[in-house]
Amino acid sequence: MKEFFRREYLSVMSGTTMALIKIEDIEYIERRGRRSYIQMEHKRYATTEKIQVIASQIGGRAFFRAMDSLIINFDHVERMEADGIYFSSGHVFSMGKNNMAKTRKAYKMYLLRFPPYSTMTDDRRWGIFEASKVADQTEEDEGKKIEQE
Repeated sequence: MKEFFRREYLSVMSGTTMALIKIEDIEYIERRGRRSYIQMEHKRYATTEKIQVIASQIGGRAFFRAMDSLIINFDHVERMEADGIYFSSGHVFSMGKNNMAKTRKAYKMYLLRFPPYSTMTDDRRWGIFEASKVADQTEEDEGKKIEQE
């Protein structure tokens, strides 16, 4: 039972606040000064725990380290545009051009795990189109039709 809690929950303690939160409900974690802020859909927790320590506890999920001071949960991202990251809760997060480009690339890779891209071959997924393969397939199909007649 203890292993279940270690994998699914994160304890937050800071000052008078103590909470056990579900890791999957975290939208993003941001480090500002000496505090880390854990943003949920309707609640924000502050802790003095370093972001590196928190990151080690939530690894292996849909979290991405966009900057040294920011970890994003891609499961809660509704969309990404040039001006920012839009979360399903309505929160919007902006960052610099280079970090945004790196984050957009990682988010694209994350999205490729879902249909229809997850069912495509690598050639189709990356838009690689070879006319010779299509022509060969068409000739084979026509040959099968003639044999059946």
